[in-house]
Parts: sequence; C-alpha cells; structure tokens
Amino acid sequence: MSPRHSPLGRARRLGLIPGPDARDGRWSAAVLVDALARIDAIRQVVATMADVGAVRADEGADAGSSSGPCPG
Repeated sequence: MSPRHSPLGRARRLGLIPGPDARDGRWSAAVLVDALARIDAIRQVVATMADVGAVRADEGADAGSSSGPCPG
C-alpha cells in the first residue's frame, strides 16, 4: 500500500492531519500532540472510508488513461 492510500494518507487528504511542518520533512511535536488528542475522531473518519478501487483508479490516472467509453 502506498503512503498515499494509507490511513495516514487519507487523513491528510481529508485535512484531519496537516503535512509535515518541520524543516526535515517530519511532523513537529506540536502536530503530533494535537493529532494524538484527536486520534479517536481521526480513526472514526478514516476507518469508515472505503478505498474500493482507489488504488487502481489512481494508477490509471497516473498512466494517462481516460474514463471514457471503451473503443468497440
């Protein structure tokens, strides 16, 4: 599972957890403390999201495929 499709990736896409805020690309202690204080709420939202087909759809978008009709 790529980081983009992980529970942490979903939480970041939903704005529940901000991106890394330290210069070295990591999260600061303040962000960690805030996220831990809200962990139950974050889990509730992230755990209820079904990523059915998300990985394949993303891979198709990266490959430049379209969702238009198939040639017949």
